[in-house]
Amino acid sequence: MPGKWSIAHVLRHLADAEIVWSWRMRLILAQHRPVITGYDQDQWADNLHYDEADPAESLETFGILRRGNLRLIARASPEDLQRVGVHAERGEESVEHLRRLYAGHDLLHLQQIARIRRAVSAG
Repeated sequence: MPGKWSIAHVLRHLADAEIVWSWRMRLILAQHRPVITGYDQDQWADNLHYDEADPAESLETFGILRRGNLRLIARASPEDLQRVGVHAERGEESVEHLRRLYAGHDLLHLQQIARIRRAVSAG
């Protein structure tokens, strides 16, 4: 459906968002108050050809990246979790904030996948 994401789009977005989270966390943990840039998820979907993404590959990529990110978070000290980067649009964001943000991000998209499945089944 034009203007709407398919399940394949959502899975590719989750994999790419995990890359973004990886990069942001590592910047914050390794540098003092780094600048964190935003990105346009719709431009990523269009320009990175999410419409051609293989859902199984996207899910595998997400899983590999998530496991690495969870290992990184598990090793972080309480002080590490309070380190901040400065998002270009939203201001200061700590590693802890990003951890919560991306956990909620996953849940949001799981609900989106469920809605897509129901719509396809009903259609």
